Amino acid sequence: MMKNRRDFLRLAGVAPFMGVLGSSEFFPFGETQIAHETTEEELEPVYAGKDMYYWLKRLREPISVSERHRPDRVLRHFGKQAVPYLIEALPDEDDLWVYSALSEVHSGDLAPMLVRALKHRNPTVRHRATDVLRSIATRSCQSPALIETLEKAIPELINALHDNDALVVRAAIRLLGHYNAELGGKVSIPPRLLGHDSHIVRTEAAHYFMRFPPEQEEVRLMLVKMLKDPVRHVRWAAAEALSRVDPDHPGIVTLIVEQVKSGWSARAFESSDWERILEKALPALKEVTNGGKPGVLSALAGLLRNSRSMQVLKLLRDLAGNDHPLVRCYAIASLGHYEGRSRAAVPFILKALADEDETVRHMATSAMRQTVFRQRRRRCLPRLIVLDLMAILQHGAGPAKAAAVIDLGVIGPRAKEALPLLQEALNDKDSQLRAAAAVAICDLGCADDRVAVVLGSSLTLINWPLALHISNAIANLGPRARAAVPHLIHGMRNREAEYFPIRALGNIGPEARAAIPDLNKLLGDRQLGWDAAHALGRIGTAAIPTLGKAIRHGGLQVRVQAIEALGLIDPQAKQMVPVLIEKLSQGHILERIAAAEALGNIGSPAREAVPTLRSYCRNRDIALCNAVDKALAQIEHKPGTPSHC
Repeated sequence: MMKNRRDFLRLAGVAPFMGVLGSSEFFPFGETQIAHETTEEELEPVYAGKDMYYWLKRLREPISVSERHRPDRVLRHFGKQAVPYLIEALPDEDDLWVYSALSEVHSGDLAPMLVRALKHRNPTVRHRATDVLRSIATRSCQSPALIETLEKAIPELINALHDNDALVVRAAIRLLGHYNAELGGKVSIPPRLLGHDSHIVRTEAAHYFMRFPPEQEEVRLMLVKMLKDPVRHVRWAAAEALSRVDPDHPGIVTLIVEQVKSGWSARAFESSDWERILEKALPALKEVTNGGKPGVLSALAGLLRNSRSMQVLKLLRDLAGNDHPLVRCYAIASLGHYEGRSRAAVPFILKALADEDETVRHMATSAMRQTVFRQRRRRCLPRLIVLDLMAILQHGAGPAKAAAVIDLGVIGPRAKEALPLLQEALNDKDSQLRAAAAVAICDLGCADDRVAVVLGSSLTLINWPLALHISNAIANLGPRARAAVPHLIHGMRNREAEYFPIRALGNIGPEARAAIPDLNKLLGDRQLGWDAAHALGRIGTAAIPTLGKAIRHGGLQVRVQAIEALGLIDPQAKQMVPVLIEKLSQGHILERIAAAEALGNIGSPAREAVPTLRSYCRNRDIALCNAVDKALAQIEHKPGTPSHC
């Protein structure tokens, strides 16, 4: 019999998660509350017999729409203690949030737990645990402990190659393939996997041998046999792997031509002999262009990217003049990846900027940018490209002019001779061209107040991709964009361009203090509240009085957001430390967590909070314990400090 709510929670299997789950902010879908509880702090939802996994899933519901794709919200509150339950939740049909959350864990305990999951009775858990291992193994920041753990897991991964579930075998091959390079080729997979019953295993095994060409004749013979496999993807993977050990095998060219004729979009081989193989296949591929259907010609154009051959360039030039827009799109995309003479592909891309089809024009813009980036990396960007873009800006049509302006900005300071034309474009009737010109001038390093005004006034008038460019330009200008503040405030008041004006105000920093009253009104807003809090934090000291009032008199969500904003102000918020200590001691559980995080961000100026923080080290609430632990380490300047809790 349940005598109190603790007994109820224990029956529901969620006792370790009491506290954070108690906030109605996390459950906006109308759960009935326990009848006798009336205070805000003690409100907890009826669990209705649901298990822990159900409520972990509910925690992925964002407070703010702008945070919809933040899987770390679960882990922010529960830390590594949630990992075992997340692993158990991997078989869930809607598992992407679990996979993402596990991939966000930076605890040294994660890898051993995932390794143990390789023996789980459920094959879905086994293969998804291996996928998460591969995700954390490919991080740029790998600790020695993680690498050591993964090395110890190799025997388990080799055992997984014998698993009855094909997905488990494929995941194991992928992870072994990643680590084989770092382990000096110590790990190998058995050639028999090339003949596995499942086509996904055969494909993955072929990809493995493509990366690590084998010396055994047995493998070469099996790859040759796989060229006749009934599954298309297997045949292509086998041909790519065979190109590493026997690039002159006639079956490779035959397969390439067959795949193109079938209209299947195949990618180029990642092989140093690809150019030689393609040269042998070109005569047969040229015959395909005679009366070929759009799907076939598109597949051919897609196959020819990343080539250096002049013959390939001529073939792509012909395809770029095809009557069908789909073929032109693929041809222009491949021209953007042409690796030959620096300017050879540019005339055809420039011509496509004025194409009658909008999709082709967009592809030409992307291809031109790709060409500029590649030539800039090689430090051999020819001045003629700048002159070509300037000519389009002077004489081209509207969409082509906007594309040329953006590309001039990508080139950067080396395109300064185009500055007069860009300044002239600031007065154009086309709002998109004006905005693109302002962004380009920023990229050239020549922005002034006039440019800032155009950026601010354009942010609410143009499409989303260009809004992102404008937002980045304002971020790069920082305080120098102060002339844009009135326009950004206007856009924010009218709820235009979503969160872009708010983020831009935050990027301007203290010079955007005029926006503080309007940003304060957005605290608590389900869509824009967190962005407004972040902007107030970036504005800095001038926002402290406003945030103090919000903390004392606002609703729960307003208070939490205001506390988090104070944490962003860092040491300058020292005067608010007593208020944060009060919230840590008496506030709602969400306020306590936010206050602990804010005190940690303030750092050593918040030393007076250390005794209070230590008193919560062994709190029943895991989330608060994690936040306190981190805050103490930040205040005491001990980033590697073991857990206090």
